[in-house]
Amino acid sequence: MQLSNINRYISTFNLVLIIVGYPLLTTLFLPNYVTHDSSEADLAISRLVTVPYRASILAISLVVIILNWNKRLRMSTPMKLYFLFWALLSVRIFYDLLLRTDLIIDPTVKQNQIIYAYFVCFIPAIAVYRGLDVIDYELAYRWMLFGIVLLIPALAYNTPTLFTTIGSEFRLTGNISLNPIALGHVGVLIALMGLVKEKQKATIWQIVFFCLLFLIGCFIVLRSSSRGPLVTMIGILAFYLFARSKTLIVSSLWIIVLVLTILFFGGFFSDFVREVSPLMADRLVLSKNEDWLLHFSTGRTGLYEMAVDKFVNHPVFGDSYALVFPDGITYSHNVVLDAFMGLGFLGGMIFVFILLFGLLYSFRIVRFYRHYCWVGLLCVSYIIRHMFSGSFYQSVEFNSILLLILGFHNSLSSTIQLKKFPPINSSRF
Repeated sequence: MQLSNINRYISTFNLVLIIVGYPLLTTLFLPNYVTHDSSEADLAISRLVTVPYRASILAISLVVIILNWNKRLRMSTPMKLYFLFWALLSVRIFYDLLLRTDLIIDPTVKQNQIIYAYFVCFIPAIAVYRGLDVIDYELAYRWMLFGIVLLIPALAYNTPTLFTTIGSEFRLTGNISLNPIALGHVGVLIALMGLVKEKQKATIWQIVFFCLLFLIGCFIVLRSSSRGPLVTMIGILAFYLFARSKTLIVSSLWIIVLVLTILFFGGFFSDFVREVSPLMADRLVLSKNEDWLLHFSTGRTGLYEMAVDKFVNHPVFGDSYALVFPDGITYSHNVVLDAFMGLGFLGGMIFVFILLFGLLYSFRIVRFYRHYCWVGLLCVSYIIRHMFSGSFYQSVEFNSILLLILGFHNSLSSTIQLKKFPPINSSRF
């Protein structure tokens, strides 16, 4: 096999492993729980799978970087902003962890923070960036689809009540390493793969298959009883309808129809949600009755307020990259707040521009390049997801897809498989 083919397969496999590897492998090899009262036992068992998985991604990523070391890629302005943001963030992380004396942090926690930020998150993202012009996106799509097909029965076996309404008063988990929020976002990924298809013309069986994927994904989102994945699902659906419409008028009409449908059929939707997941229905009612922006995620209001206070008190250079407590480190559960809290106004605005470029480029890719549509929708889903959960410097999926979008868009008009997949209406691009 030629080195170019090896590079193509390894780079493609690396991307697929980053996106679907974690939920697939943990569901295949981990139980739903070990004990009902010992998180330590669950954590010890989960590391038997998660640590080798992270190490494998790091090893494969290093191989991809080495294979593509001499490739020269054009550096667009958004990509320069991305690396500038990471440089500023790195200064803040190392300053907070190694130099500050007012933050009392356990040495093991410091070590884990650095390992996770750079060896688990940043290096694999760089590998995706270095291999973006050799990744076979058609093959990546098929491998992801295959992984999803394996994942669904594995989830059904690991969580027997997932596809029933039994035990619907509880928040379900996929396994001991896949909490309800993560399970909900697995549902978003499955629905996303059902929303797009590789070929413009599909047989009736293919259409049925993709519709089933979409419905199964939506069902898992509801059964997880997590509101963040539901908002993400609605967001990417609205984004897809808006981007794929032929004109701005049609796009606007789609959004109006979606809003009116929710308003006029909200009662029917509420009854349906309550049948599938009473807990999700109760949590939606809670959001409706309270201040939605502040109380969207129960227990996070205080984290949001702390992040805002840190920015207000230190608006120029920021205060700290994370929220430090006597028992450990956490984040604000909003990547934009994290950016302003850690890097001040300038760093926060740089990050906002990066996200805006990511949304703009995702819109163009979804609108004009049908065969790469899933890449753009993935980026949108990760952006919405991290408005309510997770952190930027600990999400390898978010960094990889965002960096891929910024570089992918820059290369679409030059080298990336345009002969195989010509763009739709490329004259408008």
